[in-house]
Amino acid sequence: MLTYLLVCVLAPQEIAGHSSAIKKSLWCNDDTQILSAAEDKTVRLWDSRSMEEVKTLIFDTSVSSMECVADGEILVITYGKTIAFYNALSLDLIKSVEAPAPINSASLHPEKDFFVAGGDDFKLYKFDYSTKEELVGHGEAGAYFQQSMGERRGTPWTGRQSIAGQHINNHAHTHSYT
Repeated sequence: MLTYLLVCVLAPQEIAGHSSAIKKSLWCNDDTQILSAAEDKTVRLWDSRSMEEVKTLIFDTSVSSMECVADGEILVITYGKTIAFYNALSLDLIKSVEAPAPINSASLHPEKDFFVAGGDDFKLYKFDYSTKEELVGHGEAGAYFQQSMGERRGTPWTGRQSIAGQHINNHAHTHSYT
């Protein structure tokens, strides 16, 4: 019995429309559409079958990150200090939040209760998705989160601090418990 393998070699499809380097691309909407973000300060939605542009979003600065939430309903885009949430099907803005510093990435929790964002100030921020309020944690994990390796609300990070009974030496990356 002979088995034959049929290999189709197709030329790659190209999409043109951005005027500068593409930094991020995603499949979305059950793989029927493609999203692309470029240094030209745009996010473009493309039909994956026709390769035609469906919609363009224009921003004041380049997009630093783009994520589609697991259920495919919400697109999270960061640019400058802004964390923006869009309807992934229509690209209509749902809401946006301004962070204290330029943000490099953000992620919405799958249950859409919270989102986190990290930026140029070496901090990780946690927000309530419904209220857009920045959350400050409680207890050991919350205290460490609150002090996230930089100045936070006027409290300087000294490189060695006691947080909920832990002595953390940031320079040696060691933890000792007292």
